[in-house]
Amino acid sequence: MKIFLMEHPRKVEDYFCNDIANTPLSSSLITSSLHGNLAAHNHEVMVSEGFMGEKSYEEITEEILNFKPDIMGIHMIYQWDNHVELKAFCKSIKAKMKIKIIVYGFYAAFAYKDVLESIPEVNAVIIGEPETAFTEIAAGKILPSIPSLCYRNENKEIIKNKIEILKNLDSLAQPIRSKEILAMRETNIEGSRGCYNNCTFCYINNYYGKKCLWRGHSVDYISQEIEMLMQNYGKNRFYFTDPNFFGPGEQGKKRCLELAKRLKPFNIKFGIEARVNDIEEKTLSALVDAGLEEILIGLESGSQNCLDRLKKNTTVAQNEQALAILRKVGIEPNIGFIMFEPSSTLTDIRNNFEFLKDNELLNNLKITSNMLYHNQILLQGSECYKELKNLPSPNPYHVVLPYENTKVGILATAMREITNILFTAIAPIWSQYNKEGKKLLESYKKINELYIEFFENTLCSLEKSSEINYEDLEKVTKEQSVKIQNLVAKSLEIWKTEN
Repeated sequence: MKIFLMEHPRKVEDYFCNDIANTPLSSSLITSSLHGNLAAHNHEVMVSEGFMGEKSYEEITEEILNFKPDIMGIHMIYQWDNHVELKAFCKSIKAKMKIKIIVYGFYAAFAYKDVLESIPEVNAVIIGEPETAFTEIAAGKILPSIPSLCYRNENKEIIKNKIEILKNLDSLAQPIRSKEILAMRETNIEGSRGCYNNCTFCYINNYYGKKCLWRGHSVDYISQEIEMLMQNYGKNRFYFTDPNFFGPGEQGKKRCLELAKRLKPFNIKFGIEARVNDIEEKTLSALVDAGLEEILIGLESGSQNCLDRLKKNTTVAQNEQALAILRKVGIEPNIGFIMFEPSSTLTDIRNNFEFLKDNELLNNLKITSNMLYHNQILLQGSECYKELKNLPSPNPYHVVLPYENTKVGILATAMREITNILFTAIAPIWSQYNKEGKKLLESYKKINELYIEFFENTLCSLEKSSEINYEDLEKVTKEQSVKIQNLVAKSLEIWKTEN
């Protein structure tokens, strides 16, 4: 069977340039894993990277017509424009050739009804991990017999088959990565799927069709894949896409210690993502000794009220302890943080700000700009999204609720404006891997100080004032934005000189 898989062309709109939660990092390997497993069943597979390869729909259409596939798989990750171009593309392809169109991915798993109703050319949608269902489709099995599949029956009714979750991840063939993925500085690798917690803002577990499910590849599987990537492609830097690297309890820590022992002789560097309650010195020291140099931990808040609302099942004290342990073993972590959520009070925001200052998390511009503005995004499929009512059809991919506290909303809006200006202006530097010299880092400090000053002054003003002077706030915001743009312009000149 000839199968064409595509990452469709998509653009992160400027308005969302500071929204890091467009899709989980694990989505980066979904098509690669599907490719590997279809190839293992002797199917002829072609992958088109419309996103990373910056291809147009016209270019992809030409590839399809030349390849003449029997099935086309489309990875639908996220959407803001209701996939206007993708709909037209599917219609065009169906008009040119007889082909089955199957879609998969995080967005498709949650919006399967919208997809099937709005894109009649799509034959079926896979819910969750696609390897088993797609392989059975390629084997010619009838749709009603295939697990984790949604489709239309003869009466045009949408049918959702029983969801089946892959229990043994080691039964999967190793991913086959595209040349675009292999060209990246770090190579993404999957060590596990799912999470044992169920935070309200996260949709990882619901993507698989069942809550609180964590499954890990064995140490043998992971080490063999890394060794293959080193030998075949000369890779020595890796990043685990796992939303929860450690896995649950003592067994999770034991597995990490075994993995650290296995990876140490490889002399590689790698990064992971983890929950704060899994951070302990013994395990982290072993991982650092094996090459760990980067970690993202989801602190999310310095206010216990916020942590409880988000159902993190962690405490502010655990956040602080995790930071102390990571610094003790020599790692300055990246931080997941939600400064603004719909129910936040000014007291919550103040607690967040003081927590960040007390724990020295506002000393680096790249971290500061992520700490002082991130709002809670309600992503389709998350528990908090499921509680929403009277949504338009088709349902939006994500929703940002109005703030219950007017002053919190004003501060969030001002910080979003300034942060988007910063991110847009500094993108030429931060989108590159060039080394940042001493003078450039010094220029960042001035921007960082200005950024923090604006946040603190605005927060203090809102705390003290009974009435809000919108004109004064708008004036100050514009003045600070101009100052930041001017400082970034100087940083760009320094960067050009250093590179």
